[in-house]
Amino acid sequence: MAERVAEVSAEHGADLIVLSWSQDTTPGRALVIREVLGASTLPVMLLPVTRTAHPLVRAPNEPVRVSPPANETR
Repeated sequence: MAERVAEVSAEHGADLIVLSWSQDTTPGRALVIREVLGASTLPVMLLPVTRTAHPLVRAPNEPVRVSPPANETR
């Protein structure tokens, strides 16, 4: 994945790579973040995402809860 991030960055003449992440660095998590940070020749900005900011970001072993869109009723 880090190679593809580098390719796309070069194709677009990027000066900075910005990635969002769940702030979870437990083993087996944040692999793309680790790869990009280790391989990038460009500066990398990490934007922390909280569970309240994005419904798909969750703690390990936390069940996924899917809610209907706000304008949809049951």
